Amino acid sequence: MDDRAADVECDSGGGLFTSPDRRVDAPSQRAEIERGNRLLHSLEGQARDLLLPHLEHTMLSEGQVLEVEGQRSTFLYFPTKGGISLEAGPDRASLQLALVGRESLIGASLLLGGIPISRAVVQFQGAAWRVPADALGACLEKSPHLHRQLLLGVNALVGRLSRAAWANGRIMIEHRLANWLLTAADCLDADHIPVTHQALSNALGVRRPSVTIAMHALEESRAVRSRRGHISILDRQRLVAAAGDGFRAPIGLQAAPHGPRKADSGGARQPATALRRNN
Repeated sequence: MDDRAADVECDSGGGLFTSPDRRVDAPSQRAEIERGNRLLHSLEGQARDLLLPHLEHTMLSEGQVLEVEGQRSTFLYFPTKGGISLEAGPDRASLQLALVGRESLIGASLLLGGIPISRAVVQFQGAAWRVPADALGACLEKSPHLHRQLLLGVNALVGRLSRAAWANGRIMIEHRLANWLLTAADCLDADHIPVTHQALSNALGVRRPSVTIAMHALEESRAVRSRRGHISILDRQRLVAAAGDGFRAPIGLQAAPHGPRKADSGGARQPATALRRNN
């Protein structure tokens, strides 16, 4: 287990536990929820009302472990601020799979009936709403519609992971770096990102000199300014242009249309070419 997991307080059942600041106990807090996590905001009608009484508000600290690979999750988290790193691989050689913020959830295994296959670690401190696993299970039994709506969030997360895998093999480090900075800025709701080149190297799975070269290219385009331990986005549109196809707005929260789907008329797909990755 990563050393950061030692900072996590465990409950009597061996699960992860952090004391909630408060529960949803007033109608006025519903507006606060809707201004926070986009997935919670997308919930509809009775399904939303069923879940709201069980929501707890909690603060997220940098380095806090929310999920451990192979251990049953004890909460489903809906981040409202900050960024959570989904990681896989050996403790000292882990790779970031995705950086998740207020557009998504943490604890997808609770909705799929399995156990986590990756770690979830807070990279940027913030806050979240969370639901205890037992309360969530009771809500899902009462409302299949709620379950389906939350699974749309899992679908969106899988889409993020798929695009990240595509970007890792298909696009240059400069584009991947631009995409990561845009995602981090959205997580923080700010244009100033507290991150070092070494942390970026770990997140992107490349050597630090490669990050430095890519950062210089973004600085030359006047998209960003890099200072020790801190990066500022100067021109978001230029950074989006630098990210190219690597950056897209969150998708996947829409239900699939009913009825049979027409076959693709675009002909046979071309075979994948050799993957390219610049380290």
